[in-house]
This record gives sequence, structure tokens and C-alpha cells, in this order.
Amino acid sequence: MLREKLFLDFLYDQGIPAPRANFARVFLDDKYWGLYTLVEHVDKTFLQNRFAENEGNLYKAEKLANLTWKGNEQESYYENFALKTNEKENNWQDLLHFMERLNTLPDEHLKDSLDLLLNTNNFIRGWAANNLFVNLDSYLSSATNYYLYHFLPEKRFEWIIWDVNLAFAARGRGPELEILDDSARHPLIARMQRNEFYKSEYIKNIREFLTSGFTEDSLFTRIDLLAGIIQEDYLADTLKMYTNEQIIASIDRPVENVPGLKSFIRERRENVFLQLNSLTTGIVPEMTGKHNVPAQITLYPNYPNPFNPVTYLNFYLKHSSSVQIDIFNSRGQ
Repeated sequence: MLREKLFLDFLYDQGIPAPRANFARVFLDDKYWGLYTLVEHVDKTFLQNRFAENEGNLYKAEKLANLTWKGNEQESYYENFALKTNEKENNWQDLLHFMERLNTLPDEHLKDSLDLLLNTNNFIRGWAANNLFVNLDSYLSSATNYYLYHFLPEKRFEWIIWDVNLAFAARGRGPELEILDDSARHPLIARMQRNEFYKSEYIKNIREFLTSGFTEDSLFTRIDLLAGIIQEDYLADTLKMYTNEQIIASIDRPVENVPGLKSFIRERRENVFLQLNSLTTGIVPEMTGKHNVPAQITLYPNYPNPFNPVTYLNFYLKHSSSVQIDIFNSRGQ
């Protein structure tokens, strides 16, 4: 119940276009039917509220909507997208133009053209958020669960995230997702990763979220607050898929093959910090293979650097032990 709400709240706080969510006690003929997540619909009202305009084409990603170019006939994309506004006119030329340019432009001309076709800043922030939260039922993997809205005042597309109930690796995947994937199958991510500007912006957003939003302090506090609000009503739901014991346990530890919320956050942060350090230093600690234990003690440079007011130092030990780290400024203090 908390996964979708937590992730959508995070997206809203970060200014990334996505629906809002809340909870609802549902009754049928005065009988309590259970606790449900109430998710804002992406429609003309949503568009007016977010963009102060709703006259453009709104496309919903339906199935394998990976944005691969399949030619000039819009019928070729009907299985991938559904037009949700301006259906009577049914003119997909804006989407076809975007996909054609995305797939055929030479690398050296990609950025100048793509920035005119897509709000790349919002897409990159959404891409970083989906990755951090291991939300694989998205463009990252299944290539679905998003909307493209053609924002007429700027004549470019806005990316809207949708249906995130499988965030926090709820598909059974652990916290080890690569933040950069050289084998990316979908052209928008694959091509942006090859562009140094887009790649650096993506990494910058990952780092930003790790210090603002995707932290134990902020998310654990939010989890405890929301769990306290809904626990009584959710435990009273006799139609839910899990036992009360499993539900309470899942706050902090895995249930079946689904990670616990807090354990996932701790492990995901550690995994991403390791990946970022390897990008910065070019060095990944040698592992023994047994339980992924480092073969030697490794201390990484701090990042960000310079910093204000927070920086991070990561280190890896061969075995658990007490650690003292002494930090000096340039004057030796």
C-alpha cells in the first residue's frame, strides 16, 4: 500500500510530472470492502493543473512503447500507444516526428534537436528517480506506464510517470540495479547515455536525490507516519493478499521475494554509492565472491567535492569492525 504513495509523493516533491495519490476506505452497501490507493487520473484536468494548458495530444504508453522507429504510418504504433485527447482528429504526426528524430539523428546533433522535442530535464529527473526506486515496470524495462503530452506553448513533449505500484523493487528484483546500462534496449535512454551532457545531468540528479529525498531520514520518517495512519484500516481488510504478520514485517524486511521498504532503501543507497564511487575513481573493490565481501579495505574520495553542507565518505571492510576516520582541513585542523 505504501510503495506507490511514497514514490508519487517523492516525484511530486521533486517537481517531476506524475499523479498524486492518497488512501480511501471503501464501503459497498455499508460493508467495509477494504483500504485502497486513490491515484489521480492523467486527463485534461491533470494537464490543466500541471501545465496550465490541455489542448495538445496526450499519448498513453500501452505495450512495449520503447519509442523505436517503425516508419511513417501511425497505425504501426497503435499497439504501443493510445491517444487520449483529440481522438476525433487522430493526428499522430507530432509523436512520429519525435520518434523519427530520436532514432535517426547523428549523435553529434542529438542534443540540439532533442531539447526542442522533449523536456529533457524532466525526463532525466524521472529516469533517475525510476532507477533509484528500482521501478522496472516503466520505460526502464517494460517500456510502459508513462504518458507523453505534447505541450503546445513550447511545441515539445512532457514525460509523465504513471502506475508505480511496483516501485521499491516489488517485482522481486533486489537493490543492485545498474544506474548506467550499456545494454539499454530503449533508444531514448540508450542514446542519452552516449551523450556526455545528458549522462552527466543524469548522474547529477542521482547524487542530488541521494542527499535530498532518497535518504533514510526522510523516507523512514514518511514510512512510519503513513504506516501509522493506515495500519488499523489495512489490517482490518479481510480481502488483502497478505497476512497481518507479513504486512507488518514488510516495513523493514523482505516478504517472500519482495524487499522490505526500509531494508531496500538501506541496501539501494549502499549499492548506488558504490556505483557512483566506481564512476568517480574508476575503481571497484575486488570481491572475494563469498557473500560479496571486499578482498581489501577500500576508502573512497568524498563526494560531492566541494560541498556545502553535506558530503559522503564510503569505505569497505574485509569484516565488520570498529572504525575511526580522522578528517583534516587544509590547515591541518
